[in-house]
Order: sequence, then structure tokens, then C-alpha cells
Amino acid sequence: MADNIIETAGPPRIEEIPYSSHLTPTKSEPPAAWEERMLKLEAKIDALTLQRSQLR
Repeated sequence: MADNIIETAGPPRIEEIPYSSHLTPTKSEPPAAWEERMLKLEAKIDALTLQRSQLR
């Protein structure tokens, strides 16, 4: 049943993650803010990975 939920949920909503064509801080964004943003994204990925593994 969990597999069915994952299959019907559809692909991840990519529009929630702003697109960035580079992996370095911009001039308007200090390195500390960039690192904080990356840590938040990593935490979201970890949470989604854990959630998915629990559904299986």
C-alpha cells in the first residue's frame, strides 16, 4: 500500500526549490547565509529520505 501512495503522489514539486545555475554564493548573499541555506536543504532531503524509507 505504501508503494501505491508514493506512485500516486507524483514527482517532487521542483518549483519549491529555487533554481540556481551556480553553486557559489552570489555577491548579494554572504557565505554564512549560503551555508545556512545549504544546511536547510540538506535537512529537508534527509527528512524526505527518512519519510520515504518509513513508507516502504
